[in-house]
Amino acid sequence: MNRAAIFVLALACALCFDVSAQSADSGADSVREAAKFHKSGYDYMAKGDYSRAIADLDQAIRLNPGVANAYVNRSAAYWHSGDFDRAIDDANHALRIDSDMGLAYYMRGSAYYRKGDLDRAIADIDKAIRQGSDYQGMAYYTRGAAYYYRKDYDRAIADYNEAVRLGINDVTMYVNRAYAYYHKEDYDRTIEDAGLAVRMDSNAGNAYYIRGSAYYRKGDMGRAIADLEATLMVDPKNAEAGEMLEKLRRAQERANTPAK
Repeated sequence: MNRAAIFVLALACALCFDVSAQSADSGADSVREAAKFHKSGYDYMAKGDYSRAIADLDQAIRLNPGVANAYVNRSAAYWHSGDFDRAIDDANHALRIDSDMGLAYYMRGSAYYRKGDLDRAIADIDKAIRQGSDYQGMAYYTRGAAYYYRKDYDRAIADYNEAVRLGINDVTMYVNRAYAYYHKEDYDRTIEDAGLAVRMDSNAGNAYYIRGSAYYRKGDMGRAIADLEATLMVDPKNAEAGEMLEKLRRAQERANTPAK
């Protein structure tokens, strides 16, 4: 799985609307006008209209540059737009205003993760977790994904477990943990987590694929073939599943051919 595929949970928890912090140089009228743009930017973020969110947050920051949350919200909008460098820049701005802002560390760490800078991602998310807030579940989830790509599967699983405990109940969460279990050769738990994912979303192609792979490792060819066929039904371009399915079908044919 690529880094984008494994990290598909929305960063909705990165939305925050609090304009209580004011720039010392901003007049009352500018502060009120900035708050309106901040609120409309926040609303556009919630609707998934990130370009309009960025435009309005630009205005909010121009009028009142002392609000850390405005930078964090724009960071989240840039993140969703795939502009991870600007997401990092805005998180840096927020941290210059409030060096203890856990959400800014989380946003910056999430952006570093998507850029493949796993060490910086983990360091920032460590700081975010220490701050404690409503986004803790997502922070553990993201750090778990970073550990996964460092092939530190024990820590990845520990973070995924904590994310689940904190309420992250998402198909991708269980698929990711299934992959981590698979790499530890814990095929029973792989099958269990992939099964949970399939029950939540019958079109979860990666769940069928990793469960079929686990069945194959356990020697259950019939179930492996069934899951690989299901993978290709929902994801016909999955080349790995196609190759494995062809291999297992040939093996099954040989096994069923009477000896001469």
